[in-house]
Parts: sequence; C-alpha cells; structure tokens
Amino acid sequence: MALDSKQTLRAEALARRRALSPLERQQASLLIQQAVLALPEWARASSVGLYLAMPSEVQTSGLAQAAHAQGKRVAYPVVAGPRVLRWVVPRPGTAWVKTRIGVEEPEDGESVEVGE
Repeated sequence: MALDSKQTLRAEALARRRALSPLERQQASLLIQQAVLALPEWARASSVGLYLAMPSEVQTSGLAQAAHAQGKRVAYPVVAGPRVLRWVVPRPGTAWVKTRIGVEEPEDGESVEVGE
C-alpha cells in the first residue's frame, strides 16, 4: 500500500473515531473488551500487551483490570528510539510520562520480549 493511501486511511479512521459520541465510544470499548476477554488466547495468556488509550481510542482499562485480577503480567509499549518499540511491565507506583505526541508511557519497569 502506498504511503499516501495509508495516511489517508488513518486520517479517515481517526475522523470516524472522533465523530463518535462519548456514549458510543464507551459502548464500543465495552463490546471490544468483552470480545477480547472471551478469546481462548486471552485465557491461555500469562502476559498481555496493552496501551494506555487516548480519548478517541478503544479504552483498555477494563482489560488491564481483568488481566491483573487473573494474575497476568501487563506490558505497555515504550518508544525506545526511531522505529524501536520495547514492552515494559511497570513496577508498582511507577509514574507515567507523556511523550511529545501525547501518548503516556511507564517511566520505569521491567522490559520484556514479545512472546514471553
């Protein structure tokens, strides 16, 4: 897919998400989280990767709560450099910092490899 097509698709998707009312966004987030929790992969997983959602994104707090209640390890993405992403399991009490693009990342934690 050409870069301009990809950027156009992203812009259109973002516009559709932003057009949702807070209630519609909450309802969609709940349905998506319920679907994830029903997956056999979720049941088998000892670790999950999540993101801290921006206001227009699918909220993941319910998944994080369920994961912790089920004893799963929860890792969050941290940008470690240009085109470098690492996954971090925050330590208790870890502060979250806002990046230059407004995404919140854990300031400290255990780095984990995907697939662990």
